[in-house]
Formats: sequence, structure tokens, C-alpha cells
Amino acid sequence: METQNAIVQDQVLFILGAETDRTDLIAPKELEAFSLSIAELSLKPYLLALSYIAEGGIAASSAELAEYLGVGIDISEGKIPALKQKNKPDELLFSESPGRCLAVVSTSHKNEAKKLLRSHSIPCREIGITNSNRVLNIRRGKTSLCSLEIAELMFSHSAPRTHLVLPERVSTSSTVDVASLKQPRYYKRHLKSLLSSAEVQKEFQLLQEQLEDGKLQIMTAQSGGRFWKLDPRQGAILAVASAARRLTVSGVEPRYAVISVPASGHDSDSIRTLRETISGFQFATADLGLQVISRQFISSDEEPLVAVVGESPEDSQVITHLLHNPDDFIMMLGNHRGELGGSAYLKEIHGKEEGLPPVSDLVVEQRIREILITGTKVGLISSASVVSLGGLAVTIAQMILLSPDGIGARIYMSSKIRNDELLFGETQGLYIITVKEENIMELERLCMQIGVTCTAIGRVIDKPIYTFNDSFSVKLPELRDAVSKI
Repeated sequence: METQNAIVQDQVLFILGAETDRTDLIAPKELEAFSLSIAELSLKPYLLALSYIAEGGIAASSAELAEYLGVGIDISEGKIPALKQKNKPDELLFSESPGRCLAVVSTSHKNEAKKLLRSHSIPCREIGITNSNRVLNIRRGKTSLCSLEIAELMFSHSAPRTHLVLPERVSTSSTVDVASLKQPRYYKRHLKSLLSSAEVQKEFQLLQEQLEDGKLQIMTAQSGGRFWKLDPRQGAILAVASAARRLTVSGVEPRYAVISVPASGHDSDSIRTLRETISGFQFATADLGLQVISRQFISSDEEPLVAVVGESPEDSQVITHLLHNPDDFIMMLGNHRGELGGSAYLKEIHGKEEGLPPVSDLVVEQRIREILITGTKVGLISSASVVSLGGLAVTIAQMILLSPDGIGARIYMSSKIRNDELLFGETQGLYIITVKEENIMELERLCMQIGVTCTAIGRVIDKPIYTFNDSFSVKLPELRDAVSKI
């Protein structure tokens, strides 16, 4: 709502409407009375701002009002109807009961506002007051349950698409002692174990369903996962980047994001996790140029979730994970650093869920996005996949399994990192593409212009076998046997 009043601190925050949380639809008579009262209130000069409580609940709606007015808000948890009995601070954050709205009213006219609303039989309670520090404070008596910058809650997407400087990482995990991990001479058994693990199986089934559906995927979702548990901020960044990648790899340009953040408890660790998660989401969406169209709080028992929606460029062909043409070159876009922290390999083979999550270079992510979309549009790329759970070796195995019978791959690449890091490290932002021999020079020229490393690592072959340097050689029936087991 428009306001000419420049004095907006120390004003009253009202909650209007239903006295209790509910999930049923509002009754027609109640809706009529509610609408009439809001319409009448909106004409009064003492109304400074008004917002219906929708996705994100009371906290998100309060933050929107605060951002509009350029202030902060102090909320008293005990004054919110229905929550006094429940005594759960997280319910304050994601309560989305229909038939409620928030209003900021001039303190000097608060009694007049109450009288107007009560004349329509609309419940009205004071639950807070605006402040000048641009912070949302939620209090229980004199105890602060939560204190968050308004800018953090709003997930601003106005930042330029440039690489932002990462602050010092806050993590509860130490680095992985890679030197202590035993390296076998042959990794065939490890590859099959990873392919048969529940996490990798789930991801492979999603790829199969997408392929069978045959439609262009324009939305993907990604939860925080193991990386978020190890480092909330970095895990949130990786969730956004991963969801965007899954669109990019099909030639779809990511545009919008929907963010869901677990509501926090009142202890210091929970508040820190909440702040780190929001900070990670804010950083990644801004740096990847995604517009956040919805943000909400979910149960504190759940992991953060991001859904990314994109749009397909006109006249663009759809690329899949299938290896179509024997003798195509297999290329890798990006630099493989072989990080094993929080990897499926570390968990499934060594029984450890530890280490720092890998870092995602969001500038390079944007450059690779440009290469994939341009390369797809002009027909340079035959197929593409993004390296994720299980690392490089598992990703190529899945591409073979999705391809027609009789197709295999021979990988031959040198590296300064250890074999287990090369095969199963989950470096973020790595893509595997296949390219016809006659298109290699044009693709390399495109990569050089945009500034992305492009490396030939192998060939597609017309034999049902998968070899990777001297690390393993496995036949197609063995791969199929591995993915058929859970």
C-alpha cells in the first residue's frame, strides 16, 4: 500500500482475522466481512502498510512489510493467537492460517483502527512494533528467540550477476584425511557398490523417468542433503547450483527459484544454522541470476529445499544423457578437483559422513550454462550429463546404462589427483558431454572464448564395455546387475 508517512518506526503491528490456526477454507460470510473491513481500513490515512499472510507465514509477511517501510519489526510471540497454548516458536515462522493479514498502523490511531475492525466483528491484536534497525526480532518476554536481518529473509535477487566474495566458511566438519584412505589397485567392486547404493539408485531412477517421459524438464528440486548437514551455508549454495545444473544440462535456462527453509528452534545452534542456510540461498540465487518468487518456512525436522524453474530457448533441440554415436568424443567441461568431503564414495565405501563439502564456482557455472545452451542450439553437443552423486565414474556408467544396447565407453585421462578422487570425487559444476569429431574444434573455440576448460577424456565405443584408465573394466551386464540391486 502507498503511504506518505515517513515516520514509520515505533508504529503498531496488528494481526487481523482468525483467532486460531486452521487449514480449512474461510466461510463466505466471514470472507465478506473480512474483505469489507480491509477495504474500509485501506482508505484510512493511519494505515501505513498491509499484507495478507501467505506462503512463508507470519515471519515472511512481517519481513515484506518491514522491507517496504524500510524498518525492522519486533514481534512478541506470546501475543499471537493460538500460539500461546502451543508454545512452539517454530510454528510462529510457518503458520499460514487463511483469513489473516498483518497491518502496520500509526500508534496514535491504533484505538481508532481497533474500533473499525471490531465494528465488522474482525478480531484484531497488537503483536509487535516497528523499529529502526531493519531487523526482525521474535521475542518471548525478554528472551530473543530469533533475530534476522530483513535483507536475509527477503532473499534479494537484485544483486548483479557477478561473483560475490565468500565470507569465512563456518562448518562443524574438519577436512578429510585422504592419505589415510586405503587405495586398491582395481576399483571395479567400488563402482558396482556405488551404483547399487540407495542414494545413487534414487538419482538414476529419476533420470530414467525423465527419459521415459520424453518431455523437456523445466523444473527441478534439490534438498540440502549431506552437504547441508556438514556445512549449512555451503550446502544451501550447492543445493541451488545443483537444481540449476539439472536444467542447464538439458538446454533449459534457469530463471526462478522457490526456497523452503526449516524453521529454527530457539537455541544458538539452531539460529546459526538458520542464518547460514538463508545466507547460502541468498548468495547462490543472486550470483546465478535467479529471481526468488516464493520463500517459506517448513518444519524444523525437514531439510531445506529449493525448486528452480527455467525456460527453453526458442529453436533449441533437447539434449539427453544417452550416448548415441560410437566414435563420439567424450569431453569434460570444468576443472576436476576430486573433492571427497561428504561424498557418496566416502559414505558407502569407507563408512564416513564427514569432511568439508566441495566448493562451487558460480562464475564458471554461468559460463558453462552459456556453452551448453549455445552448443545445444547450434547442434554442437550430442549428449550431456552433470557429474553428481558418485562422481565422474558413476556419471559415465549411468550414461551407458541409459543408452541403447551395445554402447560403451573407453576413458583415458591423466590427472595429478589420486585415483579414488578422480573416479569418485564430487567436484561441483563438472559436466560430461559427447561431441562428434567434426564439431570438436568449434566447441573448443567456443569454450576458449567464454573461458571454460574443455578436456577430451575418452570415446564412445560400439562394444558393451566400460573401461576407465587401468582402474577398472566392467561389462554392461555387470553394470545392469549392479543397478538392479538395492
